[in-house]
Amino acid sequence: MELESARLEGKVQIKVLINTAGETDPHQFFLLQCPHYLFARNSLDAYFTGWRYSPTILDGKPIPVIATVTFNFVIGVR
Repeated sequence: MELESARLEGKVQIKVLINTAGETDPHQFFLLQCPHYLFARNSLDAYFTGWRYSPTILDGKPIPVIATVTFNFVIGVR
């Protein structure tokens, strides 16, 4: 993996909109924190390939919500 061979560590935070069905749109996100482009690519690939949420319910109806997701990249932790 490129990140390990480069000995890079860091944290990526993304802000996403979770719709009323509990899904996220891979074209609608905001990168809040990212120390290196390799972190962003790996985080977004992981996040948008299968993550799904239970819809947030307010007054008995599903509502869209904004969430912040954090990925921590640490060398040697498995």
